[in-house]
Amino acid sequence: MTFVSRILSVLAFCVAGACGSFGDGNTDGKTDAEPVKDGGATPADADATSPDASAPIATIRCGTIACPASTKCCLPLESESPSCVDRSAVCGAKFGELLCSSAAGCSAGEVCCVSAERNDGQTAFDIARSYCVAASACPDGNLQRSLCDLGEAAQCPGKSCKPYLHDTNGPQELDINPPGYATCQ
Repeated sequence: MTFVSRILSVLAFCVAGACGSFGDGNTDGKTDAEPVKDGGATPADADATSPDASAPIATIRCGTIACPASTKCCLPLESESPSCVDRSAVCGAKFGELLCSSAAGCSAGEVCCVSAERNDGQTAFDIARSYCVAASACPDGNLQRSLCDLGEAAQCPGKSCKPYLHDTNGPQELDINPPGYATCQ
């Protein structure tokens, strides 16, 4: 068999669907405990049909990457890289934990509530965690706000969705890290 005919037979094998049927050998359904970086979601990921019709299908903004909704974001509070990890994984002490990045990732009637905290250098507020909760349980106040997608006015009834650039705690107003998120204001 020539080299070209070998390649053609492998391609025919893959076209028949066999190449996509091989797994990673993990038959117990569990994933590795170590965080796995995700290159980001594609538009096709965001439009994917969820196996559970009530489960959100939006991606989670994770600093400079996007995580599938079935995972969570470990957002570094220092110089590490953001990671998409299994929802049962622990992010660690130097990471924020984001379960959503807008109301699109939550169930009907819920908002994506974000909390920020002062960083170790006292020079900015770092996004520390986000989670889906009833709108009444996420008061719009200092260091706790509702995340939204810019241009999605329906996520902020009676308000506007604007970039989350700074926040206030007492008399001090500081920048928010990382940039790129938006809140209902």
